[in-house]
Amino acid sequence: MSRRWTVSAILFILILIGHQWIASSVLKTVNFGLIGLSALVMAFLSNKMNFLYTLVVSLFYGFILMGVAYFHEMVDVRQLQFIWANGLVLGALLLLWQIYSFQEELVQQNRDMKKKLQRLKKYDEQSGALTYREFIEQAKMIETITKRKKETAYLIYLTNALEAKKVTQKALLKKVVEACLQATRNRYDLVCALGDKGVLVLLQNPGEEGLSLVLSRIKTLLKEHIHKIDQAIEYKIVKMDDLHQALSTLRLPLPDEVMT
Repeated sequence: MSRRWTVSAILFILILIGHQWIASSVLKTVNFGLIGLSALVMAFLSNKMNFLYTLVVSLFYGFILMGVAYFHEMVDVRQLQFIWANGLVLGALLLLWQIYSFQEELVQQNRDMKKKLQRLKKYDEQSGALTYREFIEQAKMIETITKRKKETAYLIYLTNALEAKKVTQKALLKKVVEACLQATRNRYDLVCALGDKGVLVLLQNPGEEGLSLVLSRIKTLLKEHIHKIDQAIEYKIVKMDDLHQALSTLRLPLPDEVMT
């Protein structure tokens, strides 16, 4: 695609140079003005609209030149100048359409690449917690293990209970993520940062005492930074017999929605 874009750009420059063979300075100025205006307009149009714009403007400009030539009864070299001028405009607009088409493809490729990279990311850059997609993938494996071993897993969903500015909410949830990472077991438990929504924790076979211990650790760690912790943070605990059902109970995106 880069080679095609380069060829189109070179041909466009050659077309601009080709205006040197237009004898009429007025016609040359009109051509440059039309091409410049078209370049500006086409930058804001879609690929299909650019193609339609190229056809309409080229035909309309050709009819105008033909009418001027007919009105002045041009039958000599000046008529050839008009034909040459119209051909240059048509070529320039077609190349502009191609160049903007290549640019649109490049932008779309960059967007697709960013989406793919986002899907491949395992950890949130700011907090160090798992991304939701990676959390779901690991949670599925844990679900299989707990069912086979007849163990119990829990989901803890922590959200901000206070109405505050976004900056304050982000700072608060960042502290929650840090507390959850410190309070849980690295090899067994999962911590996921959900942005402004909250923090999701999966505890693998903690037992009731282990569950209470983790919650107590989280609260203790947060009390160092947050006053009235019980009013600031809401806790929702769901037993994870089935991951799909547990996420649905917490009103979080389901695995099928995340993995597509």
